[in-house]
Amino acid sequence: MKILFLSENYFPNVSGVPVVVRYLAEGLCKSGHAVTIATCCYQGAPREEIIDGVNVRRFDLHKSHLDLYSGEKENYIKFVLGFRCDAVIMECLQCATTDLILPYLSGIKAKKILHSHGLSGIDLKPFERKVDLLHSVSNTWHWMHAQWYYRVFVPKYIKSIDTVLCLSEVDNTIDFFEKYGIKPRILPNAVEDNFLQASKSVTQTDVARIGKPYFLSVAYYNQIKNQLGILEEYYRTGITDYAMVFIGPSKNDYYDKVVAANKDFEKKYGEHSVLFLTGVDRAYISDIIGNAKLYLVGSTIEQFSIAMIETMAKGVPFVSTNVGNAKTLPGGLVVDDIKEMNKKIQLLLQDNELYQTLSVDGHHYVRNHCIRSKVVGQLAEIIKT
Repeated sequence: MKILFLSENYFPNVSGVPVVVRYLAEGLCKSGHAVTIATCCYQGAPREEIIDGVNVRRFDLHKSHLDLYSGEKENYIKFVLGFRCDAVIMECLQCATTDLILPYLSGIKAKKILHSHGLSGIDLKPFERKVDLLHSVSNTWHWMHAQWYYRVFVPKYIKSIDTVLCLSEVDNTIDFFEKYGIKPRILPNAVEDNFLQASKSVTQTDVARIGKPYFLSVAYYNQIKNQLGILEEYYRTGITDYAMVFIGPSKNDYYDKVVAANKDFEKKYGEHSVLFLTGVDRAYISDIIGNAKLYLVGSTIEQFSIAMIETMAKGVPFVSTNVGNAKTLPGGLVVDDIKEMNKKIQLLLQDNELYQTLSVDGHHYVRNHCIRSKVVGQLAEIIKT
């Protein structure tokens, strides 16, 4: 088969969606299918290249703060409409690569699949107070735009979509599309095979130097991932014989904010071992997760965290806020309010039987449901049928 993915971000971007798109595309390619990715440019990237057998075409597309698109829109649309293939897979709504094509779906002869990673905009609330006035006003604007987008724009073209895929049985994609007579199919996220292997000792220098067991959070430093909330809950446990390790791709304003808050927490709660890392080589992550005592998730928005199933694969229990499908996963504990997280951490440190049950159940769940070869095979069957 000849397959075209439309994805706003792709490798070397390593956030959630492009990671998923990459293993799906490369998995289909290894199975003998011809796969092309149409994606957006990033600075210094070639317009065309082949990455592990997958053809990558990049277009200069931009989204403004007012949710308007600019750049090579016409060239991108012309490329997609002229591309002869068996299936077009659109990754996510509310992104340039999908939104620009929706009005033209009826003219595409291939099977048209929407692979939703959750409809985050549909859950926005107006006049919600954010970290500052600018973010509060921006949030209300995005809510207004989402009202038009999901009530007017998407419904106009929804019947031209052949198949909708979502991440889990609690994905808000299901409720939205069922209103229009479309029942989405579930295609879960999956882990790299090396996360199912036994962990070796940590060789990443900073983590190896800690000298004590640690809790872990691996995510972009931003208010949605809420490292600040996790940090406070770590201090509120009163535990000093466990360290707290944060890992994110790069420093930013939010990173600085969390580091500054750590100094304030130390004054209030006493000295603790806290490590803020950036740019850690992906090759180290599996063993860093595998040697953690607990994995902590403080996200305010999430659909199906790959990091969470990676930690389950390693047999490390998680404590997570009640976001996305966390409550359906057997490998950890969920809190409705992040202020409850410190109590769940203490519980898992005290109840070894519960800890071991979560460890074993989480690992088995990943082996049965979240292996990349299985998920790629599921996608191939969906395309064929």
